[in-house]
Amino acid sequence: MQRKNHIFTFFILLLCSCSTDKKEYVEPSQAMFWTDHDLGCGPITVTCNNTTQSVTGSYPELPDCGAPKAATFNLPPGVYTYQAACSTKTWQGSITVIDAACTSLQLK
Repeated sequence: MQRKNHIFTFFILLLCSCSTDKKEYVEPSQAMFWTDHDLGCGPITVTCNNTTQSVTGSYPELPDCGAPKAATFNLPPGVYTYQAACSTKTWQGSITVIDAACTSLQLK
């Protein structure tokens, strides 16, 4: 009888130690370009890492990453150059994307 208890205990411990293949959600690394007021030059076209998106509106304060009127890029961590332009203004520079975080850059 004691041997059956040991075998039963062994199988219970074995079952409890098995892991599932659940993957934890990891925030993407993102770069977001935005503006806090209408610059009067129309949509701003932003190119970063050979991808182009547009800033189509403004926010009175820093928006959440992925906000609809901002230009948000999902990128691996690293340093990227960007160019941005509207009808009367241009911007260029670099932005550092941090792992699992949103790096924001306000266009002024």
